[in-house]
Amino acid sequence: MRPRATLDALAYADLELATVGDIINSLQHYAHQHCLVVDKASHRLRGILSVSDIAKKLKIKIELQHTSSFAELHLATK
Repeated sequence: MRPRATLDALAYADLELATVGDIINSLQHYAHQHCLVVDKASHRLRGILSVSDIAKKLKIKIELQHTSSFAELHLATK
């Protein structure tokens, strides 16, 4: 589980105008499996986007770029 401060979110108003390709590009940019959808006007959580759910529905493979932190590299070399 990830801490709340590290969760990424997209605005619902932005998603209303976005294409599926735009959403995939955003998820790849964040390099996270999930992204919250928030409605800033009503201050509510509208949902969550999942890379794996989108990939399954479209029957495609979606690659996420994962940049390793120094700590992760250090642990991997132990």
